[in-house]
Amino acid sequence: MAYWGTLFHEEPLIGSLFDQGFRPESASSDLLPKSTSPGEDILRGLSEFLPPRELSDRYFIEYLRVLHPFMPLFDRADLIQRYNQFWANSGQENSIPHFVCVLFVIYYAACMSRSDYLKYSPGEPQIRKHNAYQADMDKYLMATKLALQECDFPMRPTVLCLVAVTILQTVVYRTSSVHNASELAQLIRVAQLMGMHRDPANFATTSIEPAEARLRRSVWWQLVCLDAHVSITNGLPPTIQTVHQDVKLAPEDVGLEQDQMAQLLSNGKYLAARMLSDQSYSIYGLDKVKQSKFDQLVEDVAVFRADIKRRVDVISSMTFEQRHPESSLEILRKIQRCACIFLDLLSSRTCYMLYHPNFENWAAKRIDVVKAAMHVLRLHIEYTRLPDSVEFMWYIRMGQPHHGLMLLLKDIYHRPDDAIEEEGGHNAGTDGRITVVEETIANVRYLRLNELSSFAAGQWKTILKVKESVWETVARSNRPSEQTAGSEIESGDGGIVDGPELGPPTNGSEFGRLDSDIVGADGPDVNEDVLVQLLNLDSWDIDWASYGYDV
Repeated sequence: MAYWGTLFHEEPLIGSLFDQGFRPESASSDLLPKSTSPGEDILRGLSEFLPPRELSDRYFIEYLRVLHPFMPLFDRADLIQRYNQFWANSGQENSIPHFVCVLFVIYYAACMSRSDYLKYSPGEPQIRKHNAYQADMDKYLMATKLALQECDFPMRPTVLCLVAVTILQTVVYRTSSVHNASELAQLIRVAQLMGMHRDPANFATTSIEPAEARLRRSVWWQLVCLDAHVSITNGLPPTIQTVHQDVKLAPEDVGLEQDQMAQLLSNGKYLAARMLSDQSYSIYGLDKVKQSKFDQLVEDVAVFRADIKRRVDVISSMTFEQRHPESSLEILRKIQRCACIFLDLLSSRTCYMLYHPNFENWAAKRIDVVKAAMHVLRLHIEYTRLPDSVEFMWYIRMGQPHHGLMLLLKDIYHRPDDAIEEEGGHNAGTDGRITVVEETIANVRYLRLNELSSFAAGQWKTILKVKESVWETVARSNRPSEQTAGSEIESGDGGIVDGPELGPPTNGSEFGRLDSDIVGADGPDVNEDVLVQLLNLDSWDIDWASYGYDV
């Protein structure tokens, strides 16, 4: 019934009739009072969670400033209009009651963004503010769940409730991939019941406003993105198959340059998600992929990468001379840099997904895909550079480079003597695979992305154990020191001594510490012994000064 309820514009009376089994005698006048003031019904009991208007405005501006550009589900002007309309009707009969669910998620996401900013930005310790934002996150998360319950979601879904849950699913870092996968699967089914997998233009008999059509398309593609990510993370086929949906992308030539940039970035992510879903569906099938299918995937990747290059060129040329009054030119420039790097990262990621034994001819493309994985890790280091990206750490921490690291470690293990140099002049004469793995792990360690949850800590412990075994394999290969970036050093008595890169990884127990709420004077806490070890590795080109350290 959810699908048909959507076609009837989610009319509360229609929903009530459905709940009553659509018995004619149920359609009496006593149903009408229940649906004439839905705003008061839903807001009753939730008003205590609403912040004062001034604080609400600050959170809303924070969302528009650093979250909306990476997740433009609403058109920005439409979102502002809905927000102003909500407050204009606050405490009265509300024409958009379900927007309260979106609003609480916006408050949650804004507090999360400010909390991460304080955690990663250099400067004086601000533990009290950081903890206050954490407390507000808990409050608004509870408010969101209560609001969704009042709206009877998912039993009687609406587009606004679906948007709220999709945003929440995007920004909340889950403690378990199993919970994440199951919740997302349920959300996708709800969206399909609502007809979200069909383009709004197909519903010729209904009148769907352009703003709602754009919203429906955007939320569906965001679910495709989440599904592709969960598929790769868990090594499972995607829930959404591209042949079972025909939703178009939202228009890109809209509004100001900052709006065009957000849509170019989002559509690039959506196209990457579709590509990754197609690849995952082939990779995790039961049979080896035939040569013809592999060649088709290679061809599709080439077309996709050309499109990404076009997007990067367009975004790079933007000047933002005309922008929204609340927008900061400095922030827009930072978003511009991050958007270009992230799109380049996605472009290479679709290439290294071709490295899998289920592809019969993957070995012929091995050098290309390994270099693509190295490029992704190098871009991840650049993408997370502080303080350039400190405003967007909420977004950065959601895309950790687990897959690229495991791919390179596997390649090094099977071919320890087949060194591959990095492109771009990074550490010439060394095995770029080893170098970029070490730098990426050091960077993740520095940013403490491994401490987001107990599940994240477990993931990184696994990677470190794999790395330790691989490094032992490299040490046994007796390669010359100049090819292993200082991995083996000849001792005075002619023996071989493991250098710092080949020694066992840092004690894994440190990766299990969940004290990420401690904010140091110059950014995140880093063990001093670890810093000394890292700084003694001359083959690494990490710019520690840009992280706030005087070295």
